[in-house]
Amino acid sequence: MSSREAVIACLNDVREQITAAVAAMPESGWDASVYENGWNQRQLLYHIASTSGVASFVLAMSKLPKQVGGEPFDNDAFNRDQVALREGRSPAEALDEIRSNIQRDIQAIEKASDDDLQRAWTAPWGMDGTVADIIVTSVDGHLGAHLNDLRDAAK
Repeated sequence: MSSREAVIACLNDVREQITAAVAAMPESGWDASVYENGWNQRQLLYHIASTSGVASFVLAMSKLPKQVGGEPFDNDAFNRDQVALREGRSPAEALDEIRSNIQRDIQAIEKASDDDLQRAWTAPWGMDGTVADIIVTSVDGHLGAHLNDLRDAAK
């Protein structure tokens, strides 16, 4: 089980890695395609910004009553809309958003009760575990995968 300290260390680590990846990206690299038929590097950074508040999101969602039924969540549409909301921002502005979101997440984790962090929960995307484990897995898995793509483009 992930501890409060492990979640905070994970968040600090990904913030440092994203900062380094943005600094390493040449200005000409931001418009380069990163995914076939998909986003360029700048849009990938916008997506990272839109998901960089995952710890606060998971913590809040885990406290809500379980939803039954309803319309399925359209993840592709959500991601497309979130990236579109950030169009026109500079990489520095996106990085500021990421840093701010992660700082807010760290503060939320510091204030969360042990019961909230260690509660067993199933995320809407199907991941099971403690809330703390889901946060760490989401940061390492989702943000980490996109961070690797961003770093690869800077080479």
